[in-house]
Amino acid sequence: MQSEWWTTFFTGSYFDVYKDIHTEETTRPEVDVLEQLLRLPVQGHLLDVPCGNGRHALEFARRGYVVSGVDISQSLLDQARQEAESAHLRTAWHHRDMRDLPWPQTFDGAVCLWGSFGYFDDEGNRAFVEAVARALKPGGRLVLETPIVESLFRYFHRDERRWEQRGDVIWLKELRYDFSQSQLERRWTYVKANEPIQQQQMFTRLYTYRELCQLFEAAGFVQFEGYDARTGQPFTVNSAHLLLAMTKGL
Repeated sequence: MQSEWWTTFFTGSYFDVYKDIHTEETTRPEVDVLEQLLRLPVQGHLLDVPCGNGRHALEFARRGYVVSGVDISQSLLDQARQEAESAHLRTAWHHRDMRDLPWPQTFDGAVCLWGSFGYFDDEGNRAFVEAVARALKPGGRLVLETPIVESLFRYFHRDERRWEQRGDVIWLKELRYDFSQSQLERRWTYVKANEPIQQQQMFTRLYTYRELCQLFEAAGFVQFEGYDARTGQPFTVNSAHLLLAMTKGL
């Protein structure tokens, strides 16, 4: 795995291209599906890790849950905190590494969303899985959203190199897969008038469906259920992202 790219990736032009993609209107149906899969008790405690700017965490808090968000980006946490305070929501925001979750058996449920899994080497990813397991109460539910090998390769060659335009930003997306490391490299180049060209790289360890289940099972999770992240229907090879729901063993 490459250097700690995630400490600086979510900055600069990243916000320019993503700020208008996800709105409350797109977030609500996503949380509808997550809420069904998590089966949280009334006013249950939810962990969102990593939470980014709190898009999902805030919607859960609006529905009456007590939410804690963890992220490595202070600027994203500041955005989440500001919105939560203005809406008087019950939330807590923690600036820390997602592998460091010092709240044993505290949460009724947890989510790791939007392809935010696989940032580390195998040891680091295992440390995150074990940290989430420790933070959940026995019987607590975890929902993971991630691309996996089976779904990615279906369209990989089509998306290997693609230009897009978002507002006044022209955005080149390049994908490369390292078979020896089971690692997806995303190279993004942002071109904006009167500004220097900005480049960012993101490296993600990809797992197969079976490998994911084995990884989480080793940490004490059981009862795995796979769904299409876009529709909430059972997962198939035509699904772009996997929603993997599971339960912490008693």
